[in-house]
Amino acid sequence: MFPIMRWGVFAAIVFTLAVQTQEPPSEPTLLKSSSSRTLSVPDMMSYNARCDGNGHVFYRLLRPDNSWNESVVMKLDLKSESSTIYEQPADYAGKVVLWEFALTPSGRLWYLDELREKAGTTALGFDSNGEVTSHTHLDTPPNLFVTSFAAADDDSLLVGGFFTNEAAPELRGKSYLATFGRTGTLTKDVGAGLPSQDMAAFAKGIVTSAPVVASVDGNFYVLNADTVLVMSQSGEIIGRMKFSLPGREGRPYEMALSGGLLSIEFLIPNADETLTPEFVVVDTASGMPYARYRSSEEVGWVCLCFSRQDGYTFSRRDNGKIQLVTAPLR
Repeated sequence: MFPIMRWGVFAAIVFTLAVQTQEPPSEPTLLKSSSSRTLSVPDMMSYNARCDGNGHVFYRLLRPDNSWNESVVMKLDLKSESSTIYEQPADYAGKVVLWEFALTPSGRLWYLDELREKAGTTALGFDSNGEVTSHTHLDTPPNLFVTSFAAADDDSLLVGGFFTNEAAPELRGKSYLATFGRTGTLTKDVGAGLPSQDMAAFAKGIVTSAPVVASVDGNFYVLNADTVLVMSQSGEIIGRMKFSLPGREGRPYEMALSGGLLSIEFLIPNADETLTPEFVVVDTASGMPYARYRSSEEVGWVCLCFSRQDGYTFSRRDNGKIQLVTAPLR
């Protein structure tokens, strides 16, 4: 199952998977709790959360007016329970749309903003105190609907999406996936080899998307149906890792890297319209499957973190507070 809040936010974001041709996978291992603790901070409403591997969770906070584009990210230190808000620069007020946020492997936060009054996007890099330290204009094309964003530690970036109906007729719905250098100059666009967006479905709020993540070696991992594309900073596809999709059709939600393992989270719809997270784990060194896991009532339905050493960390509500539950890999 899955909380109504998270299902409600993402109900309109439906991900299209390629037809599965492989044999159905074996039943995933049920995750079980090894430890838990309750934070003193109050429970918060947020769109999604990601960990940096250093004991910090980054939440995209839910605004009172439920505005996705003007929301902000908050970092919560799980040890001290102190928090940091990453604000847009004062002169950006009302002038940008926050498309996405990304974390580098070392934990640096980046925003990808669309400019309201002129073409292009801007990537903002923050330090650990929430101050903007990098401000890079990206040569992204006009009329682009952004669905993916990743950042490497050397400030190279990856942006993915598709062209909207405002684009030229031959571009509408076409996929876009490109890498950018630290100056914002386009390195390479490889979107032509990816599935197009169904624009009739887009008009109904249905968006084709895929998670992306950067690795410590500077490469990017891009989920494309039942294959993970490995892209270099120069935009070259240098590897492909094929795996079996979950036995029941699911929507890819997040990817996380730790210690050479890539965890891919799928949200599996249930008959009662709740969602159960399932995880496909791949060994990036060999490209071979490592394990499959499924969340349970015992650990909860909101996954925050993935670690090869510690396993998965889930978030549960505990009398208005946040309870963290650790579920080791088995």
